[in-house]
Amino acid sequence: MGLFGRLFGKKTAAETPAPVAKPAPAPAPVEKPAPVPVAAPAPVETPAPAPVETPAPVAEPVPAEASPVAGGKPYKTMRYNRSFTAKLIQTDDTVKHYYAEIEQELCSYAAKRRVSWRYEAFRIHRELLVKIVFRRKMLCLYFALTPEDYEGTKFRVERAKDMKAFEDTPCLLRIINKRRCKYAKELIADVMEKYGVARKKQAPPVSIPRYESTPILIARGLIREVGSTLAPTQIVHTVHEVSVAEANAALADETAEIFVEQASRYADKTKQGIINIDTLAAYFKGGEYVTLEEIRKRIKGYEKVTYIKVLARGKLDEPLTVEADEFSIEAVKMIVLTGGTVLRTRR
Repeated sequence: MGLFGRLFGKKTAAETPAPVAKPAPAPAPVEKPAPVPVAAPAPVETPAPAPVETPAPVAEPVPAEASPVAGGKPYKTMRYNRSFTAKLIQTDDTVKHYYAEIEQELCSYAAKRRVSWRYEAFRIHRELLVKIVFRRKMLCLYFALTPEDYEGTKFRVERAKDMKAFEDTPCLLRIINKRRCKYAKELIADVMEKYGVARKKQAPPVSIPRYESTPILIARGLIREVGSTLAPTQIVHTVHEVSVAEANAALADETAEIFVEQASRYADKTKQGIINIDTLAAYFKGGEYVTLEEIRKRIKGYEKVTYIKVLARGKLDEPLTVEADEFSIEAVKMIVLTGGTVLRTRR
């Protein structure tokens, strides 16, 4: 390179050093757009659910004020002490006919008759000859005879279990049908002959008393209230009217079964039939005693039925005493809740 070039710093192309390649600047970082802050949605206030009033557990049976059955009134099932006369009045008509026949036969002898609270007695002088007693509406005769003397005979008598009360009359005959009624007359003849009691002229027919409800007999002094049969938790509240659904809601099955009593009649399944509660309500008035015999008389189509089952249907608005061979549990509840009585026949 010449002087001029050196002086003034000019360099020839040959002398000029190749430019050092500067590293390419790193691409500027692309700024990602900052996320636009999205306002969080305002919390929606979910209304708190209205508090549901959980009904308090209800002990069975339901108190009247808590019961779904309207119009109820507190009613405590009472235990009654029924006199002999009251039992006769409230027993089945068939049993009343047996009693009338036996009573007429006894009155045809010269024996002294006396009716006490618990039984009817026939005596000669001071000797007790015959006692008539109702056991759960079954007519029972106790004779002053020796039961073993009739062992293996057609009479099928038993020795009285309560020897203190029937010490003088230990020979028991249960009147459960027409044949037993006939046998009773034969035993009457035997006991009268044993004690030398003469037969008088034929006694007049004995009138059969009509059925009367328990409140009426209480007022007459023939039934006494002696307290509750059940614990306080098993008090039933009666109502003026009840349907099947209301009966189920108001009374538990187990509680309803407690109120089923045993009738004096034995079941006979020769010809079976069913009847509904509302049918009974249509043909019987409040306070009446419903029996198979009365159903046969009043309701067409039941003339030959010997075994009846009561089913629940419709409504019941009056108290009935219903004697039948079988009941649905709902039918039992309807009868009990309206103040009636359920009597199931013996098996």
